[in-house]
Amino acid sequence: MANSQSQGQKGASPNQQASEDWSHIEDQHERRRVQNRIAQRTYRARKKNEAEEAARVAENQQVAGAAYRAPNAEDMARNDNPSGLPSV
Repeated sequence: MANSQSQGQKGASPNQQASEDWSHIEDQHERRRVQNRIAQRTYRARKKNEAEEAARVAENQQVAGAAYRAPNAEDMARNDNPSGLPSV
């Protein structure tokens, strides 16, 4: 089954798809200008996604770091009857 959208144009609006089709442009300078515009848009979208992913990773590490803490000896000394251990 043929897909009407190429891989580079998934999710693009019909107007963007029309402006991104540079195959019919014969003027070399105009063609390159359109290709550069498409490449710049792709680059910005990729950088935005990378920044969002980095922010998510940083937030997840911060939340996970606050949620998990190894107990130390002082914590054990304060608790006379730690949970999970049989009573003596």
